[in-house]
Amino acid sequence: MPLEKLIGSFLVNHADNFFAFSASSNDAESVSKALSFGIAGLPGGDFYCETKQAIQVKDSFQMLGCWVSMSKSGELEADPTDANVKEFRKRAGQQRQRAYGRLNAAAGSKSKSLRIRGLQDYLRLESMCQGWVQAFSFCGPLVEIVKGDCEDDLQSLRDTFQISDEETKHLKDASTEIQIKWYSGL
Repeated sequence: MPLEKLIGSFLVNHADNFFAFSASSNDAESVSKALSFGIAGLPGGDFYCETKQAIQVKDSFQMLGCWVSMSKSGELEADPTDANVKEFRKRAGQQRQRAYGRLNAAAGSKSKSLRIRGLQDYLRLESMCQGWVQAFSFCGPLVEIVKGDCEDDLQSLRDTFQISDEETKHLKDASTEIQIKWYSGL
């Protein structure tokens, strides 16, 4: 896409989303027009530029699963939305319960395959937690709280079922790496 020098604006691109931060409404209008022009000229299909939200930063806004606001000192602050955190906790809780159930069943059984499935569920929970925390690493203290809760859950499973890195390192594969698409959609 051809670039145009924009004074008074800053443009952020994430996947198919563009976020323009401008010092004034005139600058915002200029960047919107320049972006529309650039997008319209892209090969590969018909692209449309639509302004979904135009607000002043001091009013706070939602972006990629976060609430973004201006601090009293004039810096941007971001935190995951309540819905985002709630959905993550729900899904992580379900995954923890799945891992616990399989590992518990395996503890009373001689089945190696049941233990392996439980360990893979544990690895999925670990991947889910790491991915969410990484996706929101730029956010404030709420992410650290969620990270701590995840670490506690993982350590509890490790202690309860004597899970070691040695035992799990050979079980990591594409099925244990969570590719979560709902991180930023809430």
